[in-house]
Amino acid sequence: MNTDLNKTGPLLNDKERQCCADDPQDGKNGEESCLGSWKEERKAAINALMIASSKKKQAEGIYDNAIVWKKKLKILLENAQDAHEKSTLAYSELELFIKEVEVLERNTALTGAAIEALLCLIKRIFDNIFALIHERTDTEDTDLILKLMEYIRCLEKLDEQKRQKALECVVVYQSTVSLIYSLQEDVLNKVLEMLHCANILVYLIKNKENLGLNWQLDNLRKRLIQETTSAEKIRACLHVPDDQNEMPDLDPPCNKDILKPAYQLFPIRKMNNKEDSEYYRKLNELYEQAKSKTEKIKNNMQEAREEFNKAWARKNCLDEAIKAAEAAEVSK
Repeated sequence: MNTDLNKTGPLLNDKERQCCADDPQDGKNGEESCLGSWKEERKAAINALMIASSKKKQAEGIYDNAIVWKKKLKILLENAQDAHEKSTLAYSELELFIKEVEVLERNTALTGAAIEALLCLIKRIFDNIFALIHERTDTEDTDLILKLMEYIRCLEKLDEQKRQKALECVVVYQSTVSLIYSLQEDVLNKVLEMLHCANILVYLIKNKENLGLNWQLDNLRKRLIQETTSAEKIRACLHVPDDQNEMPDLDPPCNKDILKPAYQLFPIRKMNNKEDSEYYRKLNELYEQAKSKTEKIKNNMQEAREEFNKAWARKNCLDEAIKAAEAAEVSK
């Protein structure tokens, strides 16, 4: 019996192991007996086990939360890196697009000049046609074709057959010229519309005062590399002088949404001699802190688990010792 009890006692203290070596009922009764001592120790072991279990669960919960937080930060860092790569690509594409827009603006301006010259040429052609068939003086406007037809009718030496032939040719000429001249308004309106569209396109691309397309694209490019800020864009949009501190009321073409991006984000990572953004630096700092803190929390959790395992083993050891002692008492 004593040998069996000693096998269950690796986690018992010296006094308890000595009690195991003697008869569990060595002439003492109640609380003073070895069995009674183990039962008291078992109560303490159960209490210690509950405390160790609570600490273990708390440590595991803290560790789980730390892991979740570290994973979130890692995802944010990966997203930031991905956004940086995309913004770098956008910057390169934007530079190419700005050059194409500049070419478009120059070509459109040249096209506008060519359309204007064409307009003048077409107007001169119609003026020459009008001059062919009309004669203007300060007092009257004479239709030269009608005048020609009257001359033909009045020619006495011209026989009737030739007169009619000549009049028919003049009528055909009159119809053709009249048809051509009647197209003047439509043709000139179309050319004027083309010139108007070209001028508007040049204006919308090049105009700086009203923040044209070229200005907007260049401003976006500068913001991607932190050469300008959203605040400067607001001032430009609202036509605020550089030396004026107060911001006036919003007017078209500005929108209240333009006031939102107050936090300078781009460039996210080092780019064009610009350092990492404050956002990325803080995010990376939080991630490094989370990794270090998670390791410490993991060590604390492992210590709590070890304490729990010891408390569990001690409680089981006492259970077995008490069970063996009670069985030995019954067999007497």
